[in-house]
Formats: sequence, structure tokens, C-alpha cells
Amino acid sequence: MKSNRGSAALGMSILFFGIMASAAYYKDNGLYDVGRLREEIGAIQLQNLRLTQENVRMRHELDNLKFGDFIVESIAREDLGLVKPNEVVYEFIYAKTLQDPLGHKE
Repeated sequence: MKSNRGSAALGMSILFFGIMASAAYYKDNGLYDVGRLREEIGAIQLQNLRLTQENVRMRHELDNLKFGDFIVESIAREDLGLVKPNEVVYEFIYAKTLQDPLGHKE
């Protein structure tokens, strides 16, 4: 009889442990939820890092536009082709790009 009681106690202990382990894993706020939340936290932290880097880049660009008249002027000149009033613009053409108007080859 002792072996039956021991086997029954062991079986009950294993069953109890299995139920408790399942409950700890699948219950609300259990190990499954904790693992899923850790993955979400990692994804959010990565997104936060990317947004922080983008924010720093945009702040730097904003500071350049606020305080850097030279940068605004260079954008206006290079991208838009603007010049100041009474300013003379010289365009240099390199000799290799010119063709002989008479068609002679060098």
C-alpha cells in the first residue's frame, strides 16, 4: 500500500506542478505575456532611437536655417539659381567642352 500511496503522491505532485506551470505561463500577466511584452518593449525602444536620431537631424537642420544665413543663401543660389540685385554672374566654360565652330579636329 505504501508504494501505491507514494506513486499517487508523486503523480499528484507532478500533476500539480504541471497545472501550476501552465497557469504561470498562460495566465494573464504570465510568462507568455511577459515575453511578448519584452518583444514589444524592444521594438518600441528601437523606434524611439530612430525617432530621436531623426529629431536630432531635424533640429540641426532647423538651427542651420535659423542662424545660418550662409546656408540659406547657398541653397537659394545653388538650387534656385537666384542672385542678389546688381550682382554680376560669370559662367566659365571649359575649352574641352567647346566644339570648333568650323568643324576642325585638334
